[in-house]
Amino acid sequence: MAKVLIASKLPNGIKLKHPTKPGVEIEIRGLNSAPRGANGVPIIVPFVTTEVDEEFWELWYAAHNHATKPFGPLKSGAIYLAKSEAAAGARAKEEKDRKTGLEPLKPTDHGMKPLDDKE
Repeated sequence: MAKVLIASKLPNGIKLKHPTKPGVEIEIRGLNSAPRGANGVPIIVPFVTTEVDEEFWELWYAAHNHATKPFGPLKSGAIYLAKSEAAAGARAKEEKDRKTGLEPLKPTDHGMKPLDDKE
């Protein structure tokens, strides 16, 4: 069976259920499954990929990419089809400033300031 490469910028993996076969599902890896470096510290990467059966992806994509209400991670670009690792990397680089809504919070973005040591 033919396979396709699905890239993900989600922090965690996500299970996709087959639209016509109950009980059949696949897991798209998330950034937390990225390789680990020295001392088990995760290597920061902009995306990870998962190989998926092409027929499964086409059926699932057709069922979840509605014009009026598409699946959130598809709409935000958090998961997408890529022809190769290089193509996935190029898209991730091209869309590096596009927010998925699942990025880590930065305290300074929410009006928080570091504690003053003198207090």
